[in-house]
Amino acid sequence: KRAPGFNWRAGMTKASYAKRLDFFETPEWPVLAMADIIEKLNPRTICDVGCGTGAIMRALMHMNLPRLQDVWGIECDPRRAEIARDHGFRVIQANALKVPWGKADLNIMTPPFTFSEEFFRKSILEGREQKATSVVLGRLGFLETQERIPFHEEHQFDMRVLSHRISFCVVVACLSDACDFRETYSPKEDRPSACPWCEGKVKLTTTDNSAYGWFVHGPGFGGRFDIFKGGPEIMSKYYKEGDVNAK
Repeated sequence: KRAPGFNWRAGMTKASYAKRLDFFETPEWPVLAMADIIEKLNPRTICDVGCGTGAIMRALMHMNLPRLQDVWGIECDPRRAEIARDHGFRVIQANALKVPWGKADLNIMTPPFTFSEEFFRKSILEGREQKATSVVLGRLGFLETQERIPFHEEHQFDMRVLSHRISFCVVVACLSDACDFRETYSPKEDRPSACPWCEGKVKLTTTDNSAYGWFVHGPGFGGRFDIFKGGPEIMSKYYKEGDVNAK
């Protein structure tokens, strides 16, 4: 049997798609938590590095950026790149760690934790070459380990810690030993209250519910720390009432 969940591309459910690619969209509200800093920068050009399906770029479009002329993404997976293009964004299909990012005033990203240091180092290099600001959403766990002490001593970031933890996805799993239903949904998505296969009870688990913060590197940044005290309610400031994304 097959769950009646989110049907993504080429017959794939959202769960199988995400599981295969180890990918989930960045929610809009953490991006909007940086709106005051990004609006102050008022960039003309923005590159969304590892843009996925374009979630960060969509959130950026709700900020007050009067000088903005061009926004593009870099994405290695053709399916995700196609979806971002469907939203109207220009996307370069490539491994972002192996290609130049282009002349952007602002590079923004949520890198996979496994490759966090590689993306941080690349963002610093690209930023120096282009005199750009890099804004990286990462787990606070990136600050840990003895091996990274030299990196943190060499590279000073501003930090904005998110006091509200991010839920990238919700896993719904059947509690019955006789049923192996397990499906993944975005936090905004409707999800079943009972198992769609056997109608039994289900367990909801919020995954990757880790502590996150924004690391900011570039001209005029470095060594400062603050805490964003809000959470998803910031959406109401930037999205019109009735907008599907404002839920």
